[in-house]
Amino acid sequence: MNKVREHHEQLSEESTRFGDVVFWEPWSGPRGTGKKNYTRLLPPWSDDNVPFKDVAYHYGVVPKKALVCPRKTYNEACPICEAADAMFATGRDEDKEIGKKLNSRRRYFYNMIDRDDEDSGVQVFGCGITIHRAITGLFNDPDWGDITDPDEGFDVIIERKGEKRDTEYPIPGQARRMPSPLGTAEQMDEWLGGLFDLDALVKREPYEDLKLALEDPEEYLARKEAAEKAKEEGREDTGGPARRTGSAGNTNTYDALLDRAEELGITWEGQATERDLREWIADEESKRQPPPAARTAAQPPAARRAAAAPPARRAAAGGGDAESLTDEINNTLGERAAKRR
Repeated sequence: MNKVREHHEQLSEESTRFGDVVFWEPWSGPRGTGKKNYTRLLPPWSDDNVPFKDVAYHYGVVPKKALVCPRKTYNEACPICEAADAMFATGRDEDKEIGKKLNSRRRYFYNMIDRDDEDSGVQVFGCGITIHRAITGLFNDPDWGDITDPDEGFDVIIERKGEKRDTEYPIPGQARRMPSPLGTAEQMDEWLGGLFDLDALVKREPYEDLKLALEDPEEYLARKEAAEKAKEEGREDTGGPARRTGSAGNTNTYDALLDRAEELGITWEGQATERDLREWIADEESKRQPPPAARTAAQPPAARRAAAAPPARRAAAGGGDAESLTDEINNTLGERAAKRR
């Protein structure tokens, strides 16, 4: 567990149904009155000896899709991060806003058992930095140690309270006082043999594909759709997240909801469930009059394309006549070059 301890120390220094995978969401109780969720985090699924998967995503670059950031996930070159760096380097407030939209956000995934719903078997829990830091802190505490040990590990309490934008986590991650076995011998065989390969949750994409997504989202999505259709027609494996015993397809429902919420300017504290996001989005869309389609119908084609673009492709000043993100970047860097001359 040394890797977990090292990871927790790094965190302290920082500011901050995929296929057949069942994603678990902590319940907040009736009408958000609060609920302590008792969970058991499961041991590592691979030889890396780390029980979680750390993934950074770029949201809003293309509609309804989160893009894995290779820089923060794999320490490799990322064209989206490079574009963000270029925006921040100008020092201008409007460019910094674009850079912020391009920045990635981290999520952490664990295999786990819901003690209130053990019949569902192994599920995957995705969380943000607050809960993740609390969990990894337990590994670093000599009173707890390896909380995922099947024989002498600890159940973890995650208390969620409130609904929608008022969601909070009074207890983001606290271990029970007494160690306990994961389950019966039969349960342990089933659960430990059914761990999800969390590495397979990550849809890694080549540098050039990410560059295309940044420069021409429509073309990027068209190519991806064509590739998926070709796979379906050829009955090829879609390569989604898999258990050790098999493979699965994939969907991006939760990421799509996050993208849409970001487009609408919805903000919240803590972790939002899929149900929360759907309700917030429905509420926000119902308030907007006239609806987006009617509002852009009278605009010329170029303006409609700009208005329909995701946040990262709209200039900080906003508006239907905003230039694409790529043009904004090129203009900014061109001005800098001219000044040097």
